[in-house]
Amino acid sequence: MLVASLLFALASAMPAPAAAAASSPPDGTYVYTASVAGTPAGQSTVTVKHGDKGIDVTETADATLNGRSLHSEVKLTLADDLIPTVYLAKYHTGPLDISASVLVSGTSATETSPQGSLSFALAPGTKSLFVLDGALMSGPLFLPALMQSDHDAALTGIVPLVGRALPISVDANANPAHPAGVPADDVSLNISGQPSFTLWYDPHTFVVDELDAPSQGYTATRKR
Repeated sequence: MLVASLLFALASAMPAPAAAAASSPPDGTYVYTASVAGTPAGQSTVTVKHGDKGIDVTETADATLNGRSLHSEVKLTLADDLIPTVYLAKYHTGPLDISASVLVSGTSATETSPQGSLSFALAPGTKSLFVLDGALMSGPLFLPALMQSDHDAALTGIVPLVGRALPISVDANANPAHPAGVPADDVSLNISGQPSFTLWYDPHTFVVDELDAPSQGYTATRKR
């Protein structure tokens, strides 16, 4: 009895094991080329580095659309469960330089920009907040891994560039054709939102090889 009591006391005093980090794209640099209606429209470079306190993601992107150029620089910090904690962005277009920051805390987030402060909460029926900033790839790169770990739960996607938050969910009924340039083993994650889009990714590494938004005529393909 004494031995059993000691063992129980020791077990109770031991800290609970830490939750395992979600699987996600490995450290490295990922380069995407974008096109609109088949016409080259820009390039994005995303760098991923896992650390003791989460995942640090940086992105630089250049795009041209309707004769206008846009340069963007992003720093994104993800927790081990792939939920963003901090998002910092700088956008340069023509004579304008705009910066925005988003701080996520649980089920709420605050964006600060030259236009002021905005608060976001979970949209009805969604489980987590995420950042999907226009055509930038730092968010979509981690979306398949997040959906896998979260069992395809609906999300509230924050779009800092326009100061909005929109619900997104998995479209389980979509069956897009496999693009010719995408590896044969890739699978699709079909997102219903504004706009809807498809991510083709490696199911073993969760690396996104292509993003397609048919309603926009937009495609971003990873250089391999």
